[in-house]
Amino acid sequence: MRNRMFTSLVFLALIPASLFSQNLQIGAGSIYTKQNDVIGNVLGCQFELIYKAQSRVAILSTFGHLRTNNFSTKQSVYSEPFTYEYLRYDISTFLQGDVSMSWFELCPIYYIYQSQLNAFSIYAGAGMGLYYLKNIWDWNTNSSLLETREQSGIDYFEKDIKSKLGYHIRMGFNLPATTRSKFCFEIKYLFYTPELTYRIKNQNEYENYSREINMKAFSASLALIVDL
Repeated sequence: MRNRMFTSLVFLALIPASLFSQNLQIGAGSIYTKQNDVIGNVLGCQFELIYKAQSRVAILSTFGHLRTNNFSTKQSVYSEPFTYEYLRYDISTFLQGDVSMSWFELCPIYYIYQSQLNAFSIYAGAGMGLYYLKNIWDWNTNSSLLETREQSGIDYFEKDIKSKLGYHIRMGFNLPATTRSKFCFEIKYLFYTPELTYRIKNQNEYENYSREINMKAFSASLALIVDL
């Protein structure tokens, strides 16, 4: 009796799940982000989950990651003096080395145009996301920078990047690949300015600073979307 009841409950629970999956699409692809104040042009990866609530309205969720190394910024450091005043006001010094960003975005989208049988469609939307920016760099690992630092009298610094919500607008179009899949090309503009806080010790003096990092950037992505 209990087994039959359990089986019935599982069956009833699977009914809404199956209905939901009929409107669900998943996809994966690459995203190309254009250079901004922090990173250069870089290629990353992105996963997408789309729930089509109505014929022209859908909810898009994206999970992505990118990583790069600021070689050009590193090289510019050698020609700039590591003076106390320089470190106080030029935050680019603190963004050397490996920079990575991971994100989760949520965005309602509206299909502006849909051809018959949804073979071709154009959409647009705006949403928000959680973005995690990480920077790995230690000037003690570079002998040239270490020597310059010692000559300037700067003994110590530490930094922290406070992640926060960002916002974006996007527009894209879909082209059919098979009867149950399509290619999606999209352009997005990200509004995101996390806060960089850092502390410098100059001889016996400590000072705390806070600056905004400009992560605003255009990006283009290409993904293969599959109907479940």
